[in-house]
Amino acid sequence: MRRACEWYCYMKSADPDTHRILKEHERRNRTREHHDDHADMIQPALGTGIDWNEFHTSTRHPNNTD
Repeated sequence: MRRACEWYCYMKSADPDTHRILKEHERRNRTREHHDDHADMIQPALGTGIDWNEFHTSTRHPNNTD
């Protein structure tokens, strides 16, 4: 969605150059592919995070974990 908004705003600018924005898009995709190491990270699962009541000990939050 962000890229679509960028494209729309750029095309409405005073002097749009479609070749330049397409080259920029290709460069961004290549950079993202090289730096995409999030697949190796363990994804959080339900029940593995900090409970609200453990994090905020002074205030009890009714979340039915007691």
